[in-house]
Amino acid sequence: MAVLRRGFRPCPAALSLPAWGFRSRGHRRFFAMFQASKRFHVFAIGALSVVLTACAPSGKSGWEDNTEGRLQVAATFSILGDLAEQVGGDRVMVRTLVPVESDPHSFDASPAESRTLAGADLLVEIGHDFEPWLDRLYRACRSTAYRVVLTEGLALVPADRGHAAGHAGNDCRRAEKDPHAWHDVRKTMKMVDALRRAFSEADPENTGVYEANAERYLAELAELDAWIVTRTGELRVEERKLFTHHDVFEYFARRYGFDVVGTALTATTTAVFDPSASQVGSQIRTIRAVGLHVVFPEVGSSSQLISRIAGDAGARIGPPLYTDSLSREGGEASSYIAMMRYNVETLVDHLSAGFDEL
Repeated sequence: MAVLRRGFRPCPAALSLPAWGFRSRGHRRFFAMFQASKRFHVFAIGALSVVLTACAPSGKSGWEDNTEGRLQVAATFSILGDLAEQVGGDRVMVRTLVPVESDPHSFDASPAESRTLAGADLLVEIGHDFEPWLDRLYRACRSTAYRVVLTEGLALVPADRGHAAGHAGNDCRRAEKDPHAWHDVRKTMKMVDALRRAFSEADPENTGVYEANAERYLAELAELDAWIVTRTGELRVEERKLFTHHDVFEYFARRYGFDVVGTALTATTTAVFDPSASQVGSQIRTIRAVGLHVVFPEVGSSSQLISRIAGDAGARIGPPLYTDSLSREGGEASSYIAMMRYNVETLVDHLSAGFDEL
């Protein structure tokens, strides 16, 4: 069940800060926010001015076209934005904070996106530190949007150690669960049901609309899930091995019978340092040991590291997969359903053609 909540829990590290010269409560909050970041150092004053500028009241908010009193919903990234649009239909106006084909793990908000968050009625997020920047931005912009956390109540798999360590310097909370649950369509169906409840609670007069939209979309998702089971079933068991940019396909693998043999970044987030030479060597040996001849980069992430690993392992680079973002409008993965179909077709086509018999 999704959770509707206002605000956020303050970072404990921010409770003991030197005020040095910041006289107002707002300035002390901004200083605490950046003190908690490992990137603070000598850039604190410049970063502070960026946040103050981003949250300035001037400029368009993104909600100017809402002349019919629709529910204003901000979604953190494009996949959640599509789910919200499917459920909300013409009774909601959805704005996405992270642009398509961008990395939600390392997002820096522009002034326009900050104003969009400030004006939202609801904020749809995935939670579990997938958006490590969100709490700070929410407070800096003084947003009052109710926060709908779509992973709340879902059975999540543990995050690897790299994910927890990767954010230890950026956020006081360490992610203990892998948040990429949307790669299992059945879990996405639960997110859709959570959106239906959240929209109905926020806008009870249009509950019937949200109910009907959700039922229609849930039927489409059930059909998608069945298709993925059938399509991936065309691969032999020994062909169902994945090596990708970062650890994002665990839910997909568990649901559809794949084995994630490794990732270029040893974490469920891209906001980590590159692996050590020994880790890279281990990854290369793994690829060779399983006879995997194709590895997959991801849209929105650099392919430099995975290309180097593939070259040393004697593997080729497959087409980039859409993992944390949709494509641009009119592209091959401009909706959640289109994204899942594109990824599955890409995996089946390239894994079936790129595996050596052991």
